[in-house]
Amino acid sequence: NDLYNATTIKDDNCYSYTLEIEEIFNEMGFDDDPKLEDDDQDLEEKEYYEAYKKALKQGSCRNTFIRATIAGPEYVGKSSIATLFTEQDLPKSYDATQIADELDKMVNLEEYEIVDCDNDTMWNCKVQNIIENQGDKITIPSQPIDGQFYFPAIQEASDNGSSTTSNSLQDTESSSNNVEQHPYYFEQCYYSSLLREFNNYNDGNQYAKIWDFGGQSMYYVFHPLFLSFNCIYILTFNIEREIDDKVLTRDNKELNTTYLQAMQEWLTSIIGGNSDQKKSTRTTNIKNKPVEHSLPIIILVASRADTITDENVGKEKFDKFQQKLISAMPSYASNIYSSGIIFNCKPGDNDKATISQRRDCIIRLHNIMKEFAKSLPFMFQNIPIRWYIMATIFRSPPNNDKNEALASKTERNKAILVRNIMTMQEVKLLAKNLDIYENDDDLTSMLAYLHDLGEIVWCSKDNPKEIIITNVDWLLQIFREIIKPLQYQEAILKAKAENDKANKTGCVSKEYIDQALSKYQLDEETKYNVIALMKTYNIICTIRSSNEGECQYFIPYLLSPVEKPIDSSKFYVSDYLYLGYELDIVPNIPDRIYYCLISFCLEKWNDSKVELHYQYAKFYLTESCHYIIIIKETSHITLQYCYQKIGNPELAKSIAIKAKTSIRNNSPQNLVKQRLSSLMIEKMPKFREAKTRFYVQCPECKILEHLKDHDDKLNINTIQCQNQYCNHLFESQAVIDWIILDPNE
Repeated sequence: NDLYNATTIKDDNCYSYTLEIEEIFNEMGFDDDPKLEDDDQDLEEKEYYEAYKKALKQGSCRNTFIRATIAGPEYVGKSSIATLFTEQDLPKSYDATQIADELDKMVNLEEYEIVDCDNDTMWNCKVQNIIENQGDKITIPSQPIDGQFYFPAIQEASDNGSSTTSNSLQDTESSSNNVEQHPYYFEQCYYSSLLREFNNYNDGNQYAKIWDFGGQSMYYVFHPLFLSFNCIYILTFNIEREIDDKVLTRDNKELNTTYLQAMQEWLTSIIGGNSDQKKSTRTTNIKNKPVEHSLPIIILVASRADTITDENVGKEKFDKFQQKLISAMPSYASNIYSSGIIFNCKPGDNDKATISQRRDCIIRLHNIMKEFAKSLPFMFQNIPIRWYIMATIFRSPPNNDKNEALASKTERNKAILVRNIMTMQEVKLLAKNLDIYENDDDLTSMLAYLHDLGEIVWCSKDNPKEIIITNVDWLLQIFREIIKPLQYQEAILKAKAENDKANKTGCVSKEYIDQALSKYQLDEETKYNVIALMKTYNIICTIRSSNEGECQYFIPYLLSPVEKPIDSSKFYVSDYLYLGYELDIVPNIPDRIYYCLISFCLEKWNDSKVELHYQYAKFYLTESCHYIIIIKETSHITLQYCYQKIGNPELAKSIAIKAKTSIRNNSPQNLVKQRLSSLMIEKMPKFREAKTRFYVQCPECKILEHLKDHDDKLNINTIQCQNQYCNHLFESQAVIDWIILDPNE
């Protein structure tokens, strides 16, 4: 077979693998008993190969997959709804979802049906259908003939998923460009997948992959990595609680955060990160009624139907929650669809009425998802089959078992091509070696599509390497491991001292992060890329202490709430100056933006002593003897400064002059404003055009009034409240405190 021989490259820079054909194809499931004469078999194989080549270049199909993400505050029944929706029994209790979980089941959106198979099977069915449609009666060859497999010269991966060096990549690319390559070696590896039949698969159906997100506030900084504009979101709340109530934990403890604040965090993260500036609306028929909505679409559902004895009461409570949510976030109204669905998630309640109620909720939610999915532009994309082939390869991560004998030779060879974490350069070279690379635009479109489905994490922003995570579960395990030691393992690496330090400052040592990652035996380059990924999304921030440049990490989700505000009996305290946006434009500044701001201040005021808490930071500037306090409100950042009261009049005056001179000369409020503005442009592109403003509070009606600014200098004229029911004229103490004309006054 000349074709087989042509696929083997004998070159100093390439590996050449000669494998036992009988053993390989036994592993792949081929029948040992020949069913064709040799000449007929050769013809069949060549026909199939030609169809494969044609399909690889030209074959495509309509997208039929979408991700459905269940989100919401902690302990509101998200995991229960995910379990019920995928027709599984409710357990008596759940462990809290850590960051996110990808369920192993898909939902057929055409007719409610749970598809119990993996993505690979469904993708391979698509590929097989397209290949067989390229010619007349093309079928998969039943028997291979002798030959060799060619594998490109990519440095063999170790168990830790390490990356190839840039030099070896360049060498490989240059060597592979000098010879003709054929994808037949890959097709043979792909045969075993194509031979698996999935009888329930229909290429005309649409399928939703279910994700369940953890709702604890400490996970908010992780979520942007996994969110996508092209998803259907199911936002869940507890019908038993009011929207202004404090969030209740599974230990029946109340947090400082309200359900409204938690919902605002979710909505802003889902919608605000969208780079599409067009506020276009679409119309979808739900229950034969036209519904105008914007993307991404967020379906509001509730849990705890078991606490509602009257259906009308349940409807009233649902409507009240939805109306208050929309009132607080009017700019998101067109993204939220109020379903009125209230699930009974009570474990152990399996009487006929409950089962019937659950079934009714499932069917109603399914029908809503089905109609919205039909209207999404994402579902009308034409997907080249090479994207599905690449996705299948991505889902073949390195085998981490120390006993390599347990892994098949085929698996080990596929592992040579793929690593858990890769750079864009490596992915591009992989695509070229598989002969499925078209151009850079096609490659980035493929990565965006697979990221939307949750198959990979594509970190394309602020990173010259453009990191791609091909094994999402591996990344989630690493994130959980970083969280886990601080919560549960007090016996490692000076854990008690580290825990105390982390809770007080949000900072841990580099040594501590290294210990958390040690379980995965990452090499230095892989560890560097993982940490770079976390830095890009502000999960951690590198800071340097004044102690000989020691490297530490600021991890904001570790912070505890502030216990005591500034004691005004011991300090001279300025009036509050507010920084933010009009409520109807930016209804919420998410936690991750605030923590990015705090990270910036940590670097800017590195010589300061800092006290950090959840949504609260107090910096002490030693040279000027004063504190600067930065507090996160809903749609504003609150600024305040203070300095200590001293009994000695001369010393007290000296401290006051130092503090006021520092405020006048350094204008920390403008520094914070500029950074907040740049962060919103960078990380919340939906609000790119929103203007960052200073605000002061009207003493009469307590409404925030924005200040007109000229060249970043606050207007110190008398302010008139614009509230039509107030119109109060006042001289703002905040303006007097922050715009200091003479520090000696």
